[in-house]
Amino acid sequence: MSGDHSNLEYLPWRAPEVDDSRHLRPVDVESARKLAWEQGYEDGYSIAMEAGTRDARQRMAYLHEILESLGKPFRDLDDNVSSQLAVLVKSVAEQLLRRELELDSGHLRNIVTECLRALPVSSADVEIVVHPDDAALIEEHLAETSQRSWRIRRDPKQKRGGCLFVSDVAQIDASIETRLKRIVENMLSGEAEDADS
Repeated sequence: MSGDHSNLEYLPWRAPEVDDSRHLRPVDVESARKLAWEQGYEDGYSIAMEAGTRDARQRMAYLHEILESLGKPFRDLDDNVSSQLAVLVKSVAEQLLRRELELDSGHLRNIVTECLRALPVSSADVEIVVHPDDAALIEEHLAETSQRSWRIRRDPKQKRGGCLFVSDVAQIDASIETRLKRIVENMLSGEAEDADS
């Protein structure tokens, strides 16, 4: 490969000449700075708004938790007051009922009559469980009004003014406790409905 290179002429390399009048515009430094500032402001504003919105949501959630925790003791207090009020109402009603029974025995006669009516017609061998002090009154009342066969069982555990009807097909609890429980439940459910409306 030994060739003759003597006729080659080495010239230094030069960059080609470019007509930059068509491709390059003169740069207005002030306009470029203003454009860059506006673009940076818009980008920063957008990023800051996203971060601010996220932060505001977190703070609102935290505030909501605080308000919920502040309200819980009041709800617990309301529940506590309601249950104590129910106990008080029951106690007062029981005392009033006992006093009423001591003053007027007609109440017990009415209860006995209502319970006998509520028993199914097919009921036979009805046993009426009463306090010993109420037995004579109920026997007298039933002798005058009832056509059914019945018998009285005296039970000192049964509170005065209450009774329990037991037959071969049904049972009716007309004890003081059960009647008071129904009265209190009806009263409290009425208050709950009033509070809801």
